[in-house]
Amino acid sequence: MKGVIRASLTGALVMALVAGGALVFDVPHNLAYAIEKGKAEARYDAAARQLEKLGPEIKAVQSMSEVFHTVTLVVEPSVVHIQSEQPAPETTMQIPPELRKFFGGDDDDSAMPFHGQPRQQQTVVATGSGVIISADGYVLTNNHVVAKATRVTVTLPGDGGESYDAKVIGTDPRTDVAVIKMEKAKGLVPAQLGDSDNVQVGDWVLAIGSPFGLDRTVTAGIISAKGRANVGIADYEDFIQTDASINPGNSGGPLVDVTGKVIGMNTAIASRSGGNQGVGFTIPINMIKALLPRLEKGEQIHRGYLGVLIQPLTKKLAESFGYDSTAGAVITKILPDSPSKDVLKEGDIITGVNGQSVKDPNELRTAVANVGPSQDVKLDLLRDGKKKTVTVKLGELPDKVSSVPGSREPAEGKSTARDLLGIEVQNLTPELAKQLGFEDPKGVLVTQVQPGSEAAREGLTVGDLIVEVQGQAVKTVDQFTAALGKLKDRNSVRLLVMAHGGAGSRFVLIPLKKK
Repeated sequence: MKGVIRASLTGALVMALVAGGALVFDVPHNLAYAIEKGKAEARYDAAARQLEKLGPEIKAVQSMSEVFHTVTLVVEPSVVHIQSEQPAPETTMQIPPELRKFFGGDDDDSAMPFHGQPRQQQTVVATGSGVIISADGYVLTNNHVVAKATRVTVTLPGDGGESYDAKVIGTDPRTDVAVIKMEKAKGLVPAQLGDSDNVQVGDWVLAIGSPFGLDRTVTAGIISAKGRANVGIADYEDFIQTDASINPGNSGGPLVDVTGKVIGMNTAIASRSGGNQGVGFTIPINMIKALLPRLEKGEQIHRGYLGVLIQPLTKKLAESFGYDSTAGAVITKILPDSPSKDVLKEGDIITGVNGQSVKDPNELRTAVANVGPSQDVKLDLLRDGKKKTVTVKLGELPDKVSSVPGSREPAEGKSTARDLLGIEVQNLTPELAKQLGFEDPKGVLVTQVQPGSEAAREGLTVGDLIVEVQGQAVKTVDQFTAALGKLKDRNSVRLLVMAHGGAGSRFVLIPLKKK
């Protein structure tokens, strides 16, 4: 041994032993740990100092948490868990023909139960949520939670919460709303109902309910959108969309704002997996409040009925009517026996109901339905470029509304239709009308649509019936050709088209081909 060299490295002793000209290091086994620990402590110290600087921001977050906590304490006593016993879908056992004689069946029986064993009605239990709206036990929930129920049980929130049998009082399948009543319940805490018209996209909201049977579950999010329609959940849709987590079992539970007031009823989710993916739909509480007086009495909901088919407006379609907005709905057909047949016309653009503007067909349908049958309603509309107001006595919306209550074409007509629109047409004979399902055989039949043409891009198809050209009724190819001949200087033509099979009518705006 020729010598010893001592050194310090980050607080640890390193001994170097020089032997035979070689330098050998003996590093303590915990040195790497000590280095990493030092780094971690440094990071921790830096984070702690930064956290001290964020005092105001942390207080703001704590304030929001306190709001959520307080809202939960206020609303939670009003949210209940619902179990609904419903008949299970009836099934039968398919028995091969060669074995039917062993079970007492006839040779032509295609499905039958085991011989000698009585069929027992099976039940399934659906679960959902609800919100108490009166101290004596009235509860608001979804119709689909209690539909066809043979028994409904409501359990109050809290550990060991009491359970009550409940009776279905009133239902409205068209909006998916129902009212039930807990029997013998009293002294309950009703929720406060808010004003859904005042909520804004971006507002914080809480969803409370029993997803997957887990009662008293609270989730937070924001209002993602308002006025969602054509979702396919109910006949009348004006949903609030939220990203607050909603899952099976939340149906019927409340969506509340940061003041603890109910602004909607959670109803459905859009999901590819069956679970929450951040797109939930809530029925606005104002829509529900309009129904409550009748539902609480068990009365049937009757709705007003104009008896027309309508469609939304695009900018170009509106301009073709001389209208400088897309707000409203254009009438595409007056249905048979319509209460408005002597007042309204196809091509009228309805922009308001009883002084309140309507922005689209969904708002028009809802506004008319809320007026009620046999009532006079004032409609603001645009007809032939002029504003006017008319009065219609509404009918009653039926349970089911129907979506719609050949000679050879001259060469000139064929050339005009093909050159200007990219289609070919022919007269509609009674035989063709019957085959294609047209109840009112007036118009010219589309027999060809050129691929890639403007008509094809606008959705015109073979079998469609053109009944109007730029507001002028056409019953024959000659009339159709004459109407087109007047429009050669225009950039586009507006057609009123009835879909083949009588599946509805719509306006189609087609740019004209220039020679």
